[in-house]
Amino acid sequence: MSVETADLKNSTILIVDDNRANLGLLYRMLHAEGYRVLVAQDAAAGDSIARQELPDLILLDVMLPDTSGFELSTALKQDASTREIPILFISALSEIQDKLEGFRAGGVDFITKPFHVDEVLARVATHLTLVHQRKMLQQLVQTKDRLLSIIAHDIRGPIGGFMGIAAVINEAVASGDTDSLREIGDAVDRSARSTYTMLEDLLQWARSQEYVRGFRADLVDLQGITDQILETFAGAAGQKSIQLYTENIEGVKLLADQQMLETMLRNLVGNAIKFCNPGDTITVAYTGDTEYHRIAVCDTGIGMDEEQCEQLFRLDTPSRRRGTRGESGSGFGLLLVQEYAAAHQGSVEVSSTPGEGSCFTLVLPADSRNTTDNHTAGSSPAD
Repeated sequence: MSVETADLKNSTILIVDDNRANLGLLYRMLHAEGYRVLVAQDAAAGDSIARQELPDLILLDVMLPDTSGFELSTALKQDASTREIPILFISALSEIQDKLEGFRAGGVDFITKPFHVDEVLARVATHLTLVHQRKMLQQLVQTKDRLLSIIAHDIRGPIGGFMGIAAVINEAVASGDTDSLREIGDAVDRSARSTYTMLEDLLQWARSQEYVRGFRADLVDLQGITDQILETFAGAAGQKSIQLYTENIEGVKLLADQQMLETMLRNLVGNAIKFCNPGDTITVAYTGDTEYHRIAVCDTGIGMDEEQCEQLFRLDTPSRRRGTRGESGSGFGLLLVQEYAAAHQGSVEVSSTPGEGSCFTLVLPADSRNTTDNHTAGSSPAD
């Protein structure tokens, strides 16, 4: 579980010291490394800034004009919002009793005056790394808990349904009711496919949390991958009498990670099919300029209200809305789309109207090496 140097440089550090010379030296030293640096010259100001800004790290002088650094540290450790912020004491004190008092007050390290630049930077980097690793561990624990919740709620149901179907099949066989057997077979097939897709989304999302695959940019043929994806979904769309179209994708090439782009489009098209009724349409369309590529997957399905849109990309409440034929889902497919778009330094935009349909648009930065061949605007049915 590595922490990139760039992640550390985005950290915020608060320095609390009444000595202007020390304050200036530490500020210049840390600012030169790219850190965001906040300063305070007494405990009251330091306490206020710490609670408002919630810095990643605090450098705290032991001797302050209004109170001791130990007392300020103790106060911050009693507040849940600031308790986890590591505090490094700045002190000329070298006695073991003084250091023990600092550790009892919640400090994690000491920086001894006079300062040695390399030592200060090394200690700061070490503790910031620990901060980021702790956050990553907390995120992994959250992911694990979420996975267990999904398994318990969304997967146990379909499996229980499969078990119950066995008795119905036995009754149909005994009575020779072949029509019922066909209906049961179709229902089992739909449920199995839906559960399998949900598991695939869930596992792929979980892997993306535990291991960040290297971003590999290639010149991708948008029409090629779109046609392949729509061909894959042709059967599912046909079962619901949904028409698949493309618009303005001919000749479009863009610099992107092909595997990630395919995954994003596959999830968006599959999601659109889930929430369409017979006779609805789904269109994959491209628009772009010198700054951004925009790939939209738009449908004329059941749409969403504002509250449903707001819950789409939230880990704590991923969308579990069932499709028009009862198709289940965990919402992790859309979370994966959002994360892969972010890996491209892009985003996902959503617009939707209940009863009219939804449009999910991938907004990906263009690149000077990206090329878009001239092509004729217009809609064409997907093969």
